[in-house]
Amino acid sequence: MKKFTFLSVALLLAASQAMAQFSTSPLVPQLKQESTGLNIAAKAPTKVKAQVPEAPISDRPAGKFYEVFGGFHYVASNNGMPYISSFSNRPSEIVEGTDGYVYIKNIPALLGAQTYIQAERGEGDTITIKKQIAYLAGTTEYYTTLAKWDDETNTVIEQPDATIKLIYKDGELNSIEEDKDYTGLLFAYIYGNDESGWTFGGGEFNLHFEPSTDVKTTLPEGLEPEYMVIKTIDASDATEAFGRINVAFTDTEVYIHCYEDAYAKGTIEGDKVTFEGGQYLGSYYGYLLYFIPAYVDTIYADDGSYSLKAIKKDKIVFDYDKEARHLKSKDIFIVNAGKDDLLALNIYWAPEIYPFVEVAAVPADPWISSYGNALESSGYNYAMFTLPNYDREGNYIDENKMAYKAYIDDELFIFSPEEYEGLEDDMEEVPYGFRNSGGGITPSYFMFYFYPDKNVGIQSIYYGGGERNVSNIVFKDIVTGDVTVVPDPDVVTGITANQGNQQVTGISYADLSGRTVGADSRGLVLVTVKRADGTQKTVKVLRK
Repeated sequence: MKKFTFLSVALLLAASQAMAQFSTSPLVPQLKQESTGLNIAAKAPTKVKAQVPEAPISDRPAGKFYEVFGGFHYVASNNGMPYISSFSNRPSEIVEGTDGYVYIKNIPALLGAQTYIQAERGEGDTITIKKQIAYLAGTTEYYTTLAKWDDETNTVIEQPDATIKLIYKDGELNSIEEDKDYTGLLFAYIYGNDESGWTFGGGEFNLHFEPSTDVKTTLPEGLEPEYMVIKTIDASDATEAFGRINVAFTDTEVYIHCYEDAYAKGTIEGDKVTFEGGQYLGSYYGYLLYFIPAYVDTIYADDGSYSLKAIKKDKIVFDYDKEARHLKSKDIFIVNAGKDDLLALNIYWAPEIYPFVEVAAVPADPWISSYGNALESSGYNYAMFTLPNYDREGNYIDENKMAYKAYIDDELFIFSPEEYEGLEDDMEEVPYGFRNSGGGITPSYFMFYFYPDKNVGIQSIYYGGGERNVSNIVFKDIVTGDVTVVPDPDVVTGITANQGNQQVTGISYADLSGRTVGADSRGLVLVTVKRADGTQKTVKVLRK
């Protein structure tokens, strides 16, 4: 039998976590945040002159505005040697301010502050940039500063009194000749404070930006989208995954929402809808985003194992049922950083899009990915879990009508205002996606401030279709890691006794050794439900 593996994910420097409305695991590398800090001896920022901003400029200054894109080179120390890399197709903004200054968004780009740096006009088309604060996070200050690579120390050294010149005209920005090599002046950033010290994050050089000519596709005026279901394949384990997406229809076109206000436009031809690749979707934290179709290729290794790889293509074609407003394709579309290499913000593999019809349903069982025994080191333990947004038959259910219960040591756990910041009352059921202000309760884990004796558990709840239905309770043993699935006692003896419209002819109870016990027995009980068609099912039930 061939072994099945998935493509490993390469990391790329980025300034923020993806703010995606829906994503699956990658067949191609996805954007991921990574520190670029270079810990070397750095001077504290010197006092700036009056004309240099004393606070980060977060809002776009008044003036003529250009959306631009371009690239730069980057240098940092790698075991005492200069490590140089290049970046292209990065978005930015330039504003010719009404106050006489030129403002450039996000320099250095890898700082990712999304603030504006002030540049002073000089002779001709030159502008100069001086050291200035770019970002403030609590007491940690981030400065755009000037630096040089030092061959003697093989590090980046700050030049706090230097200025750097660029050539700028009509939205086009370029480094001047003397600054085009890493041995010249660099745009770097420094972060920290006087108490904790300062750290450099490397330097950027050889900048080139020019006005962008790409135009985003947005919805035609008056056309309203429908909030539909999108089913895809999760590339990490080849299971189905569900999400929601806005889609709009005309007689000749279909619009799929991809990012912020941007849509990809497809053309209807009979029972097919074709979406061309390369549609511009806007910018994301230092990247230009495009709609990129792809297909899945299988890469075989000599040992018989294989992996999956996404290969770019020109278009993606969906089968289309106009009456049902149903779209389906075997290929992939990607919200991608750049037009060329595949670097995904969102991936949709074998997408199927259709309207959502709410019905009463029993949610699929959750799973607990890990239990964290970290009380001594961090002051809390935790359980990480996933609530599937589909029912036991594999159909999508509305996350907005889901909740979960937590269990510790076989007992229902109550989240109290005394221990969890932001709660006003005790909380037994936690709404899907809820996060308290202190971070102890989140959509994927919860913290607790004591040692359990036996286990932690999770149960999903769904209120769709006017009913309340629950999953089994999934427990994870804190010592062995074993998982035990325990049906809700009320469900086994009540609601699901009539499941499938098959008459129940009897319910019997036994202990773990098989001896008959009463219906009110406590502990682990074997509950057997017998039906008129001769079938029966036995489940373990934990009775308190």
